[in-house]
Amino acid sequence: MKIENGKNVEVHYTLHVDGPEGEVVEETTTDEPLRFAFGVDPMLAKFEKALEGLSAGDSFTVAISCDDAYGQEDE
Repeated sequence: MKIENGKNVEVHYTLHVDGPEGEVVEETTTDEPLRFAFGVDPMLAKFEKALEGLSAGDSFTVAISCDDAYGQEDE
């Protein structure tokens, strides 16, 4: 089943700083995936873009800059 707009999805993720070998700063557990309605209110537009075309059970790696993920830091 492909991911479609408006469909509820569950995603397990691990967030690293400085690439896949960098420090783990956040991750979901098997019991607590990230749950959201795809394409309805994008939390991270680049993250959702990476999910497009995937099916249940697929895995992927995506690099998202801090500015894209959380917005630019105020100085």
